[in-house]
Amino acid sequence: MHSQQIRKLELPTMLELCRKFAYDPATGQLYTKRGPVGALDAAGYVVLQYPGKIILKAHRVAFALMCGCWPDTVNHINGDRADNRWQNLETVSQQKNRALARCNALAHQMVRGPFGHNRSYVVSCRFSSVERAVHFTLWRDALAFEQRLRAGLLAHGPDFVPDIPPKSERI
Repeated sequence: MHSQQIRKLELPTMLELCRKFAYDPATGQLYTKRGPVGALDAAGYVVLQYPGKIILKAHRVAFALMCGCWPDTVNHINGDRADNRWQNLETVSQQKNRALARCNALAHQMVRGPFGHNRSYVVSCRFSSVERAVHFTLWRDALAFEQRLRAGLLAHGPDFVPDIPPKSERI
């Protein structure tokens, strides 16, 4: 193989990334000089095309731009593969990432979202015949509340009223 062909298969250096992309940690959006970049792939990840026909996953690029090195494995905390906000990304082992992916698949059946401009997750519940929706910023917090709610309903019956976290902890 020629050195140029080998180079095309390698990941860009941190200097190359910093020259090519800018990252907004609050929104998770990546930018070039021409504007926002990225498209969803079949698996639900945001991907970017880097010169040389290299396809990069946006969450890995975001992590690299924030930390200065390529991560081994990045987990989306809330389970939403397209949500690349910095607060939603963490580095984990491949084994833990696989386990979390299985948990996320099950939990998405129970917790709805993300919705709206703030991408909140909703747990709907009925207390004393009144329907309430409790909103959370993080999928993990919504799942924990939903699990406490189910356990309480099983233990105490339909009259169970859970302690709803204060709004400052939810959104």
